[in-house]
Amino acid sequence: MKSTDKYWINMIIGLIGAYFFFKSVFYKMYKKHTRRIVNSQKEKLCIFSFFDTKGFIIMAFMITAGISLKRADIIPSLYLGTFYITLGISLFSAAISFASAGIKYENTKIKYFN
Repeated sequence: MKSTDKYWINMIIGLIGAYFFFKSVFYKMYKKHTRRIVNSQKEKLCIFSFFDTKGFIIMAFMITAGISLKRADIIPSLYLGTFYITLGISLFSAAISFASAGIKYENTKIKYFN
């Protein structure tokens, strides 16, 4: 495994990439799924209802692709690490968004989706 003395460059690239990836992909997904949950007619929802079937299929594909890329060792670790920073931070931001909407459920329902 090759390392770099300028790891901070990869961190900056990962942070910038995470911002754009979150805004262009995960924020839209957060809004879509939160709207679906808030507008659901069911009294109680399953804890796994934050995604629809398509979302779970995409998630399974992403997990499988991530494990396969790492095990195949096709992409150098330096670049894969930068990608992991980008994806990890944007996924964490989406998780925080979902958690915040769940904690503030009544405000989320009133403020954003009525």
